[in-house]
Amino acid sequence: MNDGPGPSGPWLGWYLVRILRLGSFIEALLWLWMRDYRNSDASLWMLWDAMARAMVGKWKEALHNLEILEYQWRVGSKFQRAWRYYCRDYPEPLKQLFYWSRSIWSDEICLLQLRDQMIKDGEFPSALPEIDIKGL
Repeated sequence: MNDGPGPSGPWLGWYLVRILRLGSFIEALLWLWMRDYRNSDASLWMLWDAMARAMVGKWKEALHNLEILEYQWRVGSKFQRAWRYYCRDYPEPLKQLFYWSRSIWSDEICLLQLRDQMIKDGEFPSALPEIDIKGL
């Protein structure tokens, strides 16, 4: 409970609320994206992909303010490369390569590579049980 000094108002005595940083939210989206990729029900994967694509636009808008970008948008080191590639923020040699041979999957390959590495390291399940959520 919040009994210490702080702003006054009708919320004194209530529990503190923690707000998720954007970088942590992105990590969660990427985790869910990797989990539901190739799932028999593609609608979940499409939901995570649409949400992550919306975050890409916001991330690109924040690129001009490095202080905010560094604090709020920082994803964990494990996800950094995958996120930047997902945002199509490639290193210069790859930009030139993808300019000529742009594949619709080039921004997703890095997420799949990360998923495979996490499965290999035991940080991600290799197979998930199928659960019918339609009746829930």
